[in-house]
Amino acid sequence: MDRIGDIKVLFKQGVSSVGHPRYPGFNPETKIMRKGSILKDGALALPCDIVLWERDVEIVLRDDTKIYLDIFRPPVSGARVPAIISSGGFGKDGGVNRLITDQSPWRNGIPQATVSSLY
Repeated sequence: MDRIGDIKVLFKQGVSSVGHPRYPGFNPETKIMRKGSILKDGALALPCDIVLWERDVEIVLRDDTKIYLDIFRPPVSGARVPAIISSGGFGKDGGVNRLITDQSPWRNGIPQATVSSLY
């Protein structure tokens, strides 16, 4: 058992994602999706060029912890743009929650034509 300050902490080895059908593997890359691209039948066409994916980008936090993010941004070289970092227990691509939306009655009230299906 380890300690963080005065708190006893029990750590358990996590389950590996390697080999899971929804895990695409570690693959840093950059792709550009052009304005008008349709990612899924019936989905909204992209309204502008988007850099899709700066994928698996390493970010070092203040405590030297490394996390890997997928970054979506406009393809403007050198421009400063706001960033939102979100985290969840379902992976960077939404995991099963993303699949459930398509399988739910009426897509949980989210018409396919109103979203681009980037995620």
